[in-house]
Amino acid sequence: MTWNSWKSMTISATGQPAALKCPTGSEQVGELKADIPGCGLEGCNARYQDRYPDINSCLKGCKANSNCNGFSWAPMNDDPNHQGKSTCTLYDKDAPTSSWGNGKQLFCKKAISYAEQQRKEMDKLYQNNRKELKESLEKQKVERAQQHKEQMEEFNKQQQQNMNKMTQSMNKMHNQHLDAFTNKMGNLHSKHLEEFNNEMNNHREEFGNHIGRVKDELIQEMQKGFEENTNRNKLLNKINDIRNQQTDLEFQHKMLQQRNQQKRELNKNTNEIQERQAEWEEKQAQIQEERLEKRKEMMKERHEMRQDEHYQLMNGLKGFLTAFQNLWQHNLNEEKKHMVMKPALPAVGNRMNGMNRMNRMNRMNGMNPKQPAIGYETKLTNVDYNRPPPLLPPIPPLPPPEEK
Repeated sequence: MTWNSWKSMTISATGQPAALKCPTGSEQVGELKADIPGCGLEGCNARYQDRYPDINSCLKGCKANSNCNGFSWAPMNDDPNHQGKSTCTLYDKDAPTSSWGNGKQLFCKKAISYAEQQRKEMDKLYQNNRKELKESLEKQKVERAQQHKEQMEEFNKQQQQNMNKMTQSMNKMHNQHLDAFTNKMGNLHSKHLEEFNNEMNNHREEFGNHIGRVKDELIQEMQKGFEENTNRNKLLNKINDIRNQQTDLEFQHKMLQQRNQQKRELNKNTNEIQERQAEWEEKQAQIQEERLEKRKEMMKERHEMRQDEHYQLMNGLKGFLTAFQNLWQHNLNEEKKHMVMKPALPAVGNRMNGMNRMNRMNRMNGMNPKQPAIGYETKLTNVDYNRPPPLLPPIPPLPPPEEK
């Protein structure tokens, strides 16, 4: 345990260190062994003494983290799962929910200053006032709409009442004039009948004109009210149309931007594919040329090897035939030495008999030194067809390789 962690402890009367206390700037919540399950805000490997050597550094870490509202401090060997270590765990809560440890673990919450407390209260009050203001505005809006509706209904009702009153008054007036006319007709003489009719016609005209004026006034008032409502509805419709047009234009603008972006990407991908195709074709042409050159070289080497094999075979056969001819000549010479010469028979004319012809050694096959080796005769060579046949037919030279 470091010196800083000892500073947060008190010394009892017996000289032994007392229990830990939450450092200044924090408050203890719950009893000892208070805990919240889990590794907190920083993970399990970031809460040991190499980062938080004492409880004061644990408080500093909690203040440095804006999401931290509380922390737990377990001294060395107090956590059963982490023997030989002290643990500082930061939480976003300020109250424990369980218990853990050997009995020395503390749970502390950050002490809130007066200014911060006032600021939180002001924020809370501001949010409440804003909510109340919003609700009151909505309520006023609904009330105004209701009042406007009630006023329109009352106006229509009043107009209907005025119309009914005017009709009743006109009927009453007409009845009064009619009664007066009837009384006057009963009282007046027939000579006043024409005057009375003229007067009644005048009254009727006045009455008709009066009714026409009243109707025109009422109609004008009603048209004014309707025109106001109509103009307001027209303005609202125009505003909605303008908003819809703006939304459509923004959507079209976004679609054009996306289309242009897609065209640019498509052109870029097309150019890349064309470049790759050209590179691939160049590589294939180069590989084809290299293959043709290698094929030519291999054909040339193969032809040279076949020529060498042909020459070696021809030289071997030539040597074999030469050795065979020499061996045959040697055997003939040996037989000649041991052969008993008989006297020649007398010639018959200019001819020799068959024995003398057989005894002519220089005419035997293979005894003429000017005779070429078997298989190497030409058109100018005098061939003796009584000679023995060659062992193998002559081998012609190989044809030149075909160029492809």
